[in-house]
Amino acid sequence: MEVENNFKEAHFESECYFSEVKFKGRVSFYIAKFKNDIKFMQTKFLAKTDVNNTEVENNFIETHFKNKCYFSEVEFKGKVSFAVSRFKGETLFANILSMNNILEFNQVEFNRVKFVNTAERLNSYYFLNSTFKSIANFENLNINDLVFYNVVFENIVTFDKVNFNNKPNFENCTFSNQFNIEHKYIEYNFQDLQNRTNNITDKYKALLDARDLFRKLKSNHIAHHNLIDASELRAQELYTRELELKYKENKSLKEKIEQWQLFFYRELCDHHTNILQSLNSLILVIGVFGILSFLTIIGVNHYFEYKISINHLYFSLEFYDKHIKSLIQNHYLFILFTNLLIIFAYLFLVVLALCFKFMRKIFIVLSYSVVIFIMIISPKILIPAIGIFTDKRAMLDPLSVLGGIYTIVFGFVVYSFVKTIRKNSIVPS
Repeated sequence: MEVENNFKEAHFESECYFSEVKFKGRVSFYIAKFKNDIKFMQTKFLAKTDVNNTEVENNFIETHFKNKCYFSEVEFKGKVSFAVSRFKGETLFANILSMNNILEFNQVEFNRVKFVNTAERLNSYYFLNSTFKSIANFENLNINDLVFYNVVFENIVTFDKVNFNNKPNFENCTFSNQFNIEHKYIEYNFQDLQNRTNNITDKYKALLDARDLFRKLKSNHIAHHNLIDASELRAQELYTRELELKYKENKSLKEKIEQWQLFFYRELCDHHTNILQSLNSLILVIGVFGILSFLTIIGVNHYFEYKISINHLYFSLEFYDKHIKSLIQNHYLFILFTNLLIIFAYLFLVVLALCFKFMRKIFIVLSYSVVIFIMIISPKILIPAIGIFTDKRAMLDPLSVLGGIYTIVFGFVVYSFVKTIRKNSIVPS
């Protein structure tokens, strides 16, 4: 199809204005050079693109803009291409009305650029294999899709008063300076990341790319002292690593262990980012210990036909202590087996309560009640290891065995809880 407005390879030496111009036919600025300021203000490119046609109606391919360049209140009725163009000076794209509200920039080099859209319509921007050499500012935009693929940001990037209909997509991008975007627009929980890969064939590759993005953004935030958001990105990096291992074929034993480790730590404290979840985990560990200790006392006392009373728990404990030595001496193997069963039961219930949402909710309610009860009866029960140096309990005493394994788990979870509270300190340098 013939180009009606052909500026192919044209050189514009002085300032150039196409303000309020209406191009009724196709336009080509292919390999054109604007050595001074160029302004397209309220310009209309009226050539329409047929639905089944792939032809570009408005050609800015390999166009060089060496000074200031303004596209403001511009309307493109047909397809427009800025592929391989160079914007060397200050550039503005403001209130662009394009075909299907889509603007695509492929292999484009920007210097100082600003994208503004004060209208309420949703636009989509695609930046492919492009470079932002100076400050890039996205301001007052309502964006449907924003895609950056293989893009290099060499300077500051800001998103000011931008509303995203969909979260922006950054793939294989490089961030060299401050990247200022609200964390909620790059925030993904574990379920979000899992859902993103549902319709992707190569899930493993997609997750590798996602983890690479979170790693780069995390490093960028650390470099500019945004440690809180960096810790969140660190968690997202670990989510993707866990999912990577889930979809990876032929995993080594080390990788299988790592996958379960990441799963457990996510359920324990959300990789040190969720204080409430970490606190609940600590309460669960104490609650399960309290429940099993109580059941152990009931079991032994029931064997000696002592009727336990909630109002006289101390008497029940005293009765237990009085008879446990003889029980151990007379039933050594049985007590040994019982202790192994108690250790298994405690670890099993802790893992069950931490890792399965339905069970977690039930155990949280029970555990808070148990902890409050223990605090009223005797707070020292919370740390039974203290009794090792003060109480003369019999060897293989089930309460001592349970207290020992509980103390180890308790210490680990307390350590995790403290790190979660001081989550800035766990951001890797």
